[in-house]
Amino acid sequence: MQALRRPRPRPAVRRTWLDVPWEDRNVVKRRGAAWDPVVKRWYAPVPGLPALRPWHRLAPEVAGEDRGYGQGIYADPIPSSSWYRNVRSAVSHRDWYRISNMTRRRAGWACEECGLKPDRADRDLLDAHERFAYDETTGVQRLARLISLCASCHNVTHFGYAVLSGEGGLALEHLQVMTGLDRRQALAHVDDAMALCAQRSRIAWQLDLSVIRALGVAVEPGAGGPPAAISARPTPQPGARWEHWLTTGER
Repeated sequence: MQALRRPRPRPAVRRTWLDVPWEDRNVVKRRGAAWDPVVKRWYAPVPGLPALRPWHRLAPEVAGEDRGYGQGIYADPIPSSSWYRNVRSAVSHRDWYRISNMTRRRAGWACEECGLKPDRADRDLLDAHERFAYDETTGVQRLARLISLCASCHNVTHFGYAVLSGEGGLALEHLQVMTGLDRRQALAHVDDAMALCAQRSRIAWQLDLSVIRALGVAVEPGAGGPPAAISARPTPQPGARWEHWLTTGER
């Protein structure tokens, strides 16, 4: 009598996970995406389905990116001549969602400076931040790195904005805790950062987003060009009045 053979288990199908903004959920569903209720993620049931490629997860390793650039926590204000000209403004909302998720996911959904790792429900407390390198000789502002930061570390980075939004005191305290600086030293650090920002704000920067293009993400035409004019833009001043701002909220 011939022995019965057990059927061999089928190899697990590797799913193609998607990064889908909330407003695109019905679109991807109509295009064939499926929802996994256990992990709460969308995926392409057929690997390589062309209709769902715009939502494919981005690879964590990016050609030309320097993951070691800009280590540590520090005030790094954007020159006024480059305000509103960044990765988020240069790509579609869908692609920024993919870039943001890739940046935070490869960091283990944690802040890469202080190590804060919020619960899944609070992952929106993490931001994808751009670290730029500035070449004053060529006038090129190059995206060097994408980094996952918590709200507190992000406020330190954009210290001037934190002051204007009423969170300057908290940002200064966080800077002190993370660096061991006393209040006088922390204010001096901010003063130096703002003086450098004022110097850089005199330059009409050419934005280099080649790191984003290396991801296969489309950059809006003209997004990297210099601004039409910078003379009418306010120039950040050195921090001689930071103490006054922090205590009164007035410039």
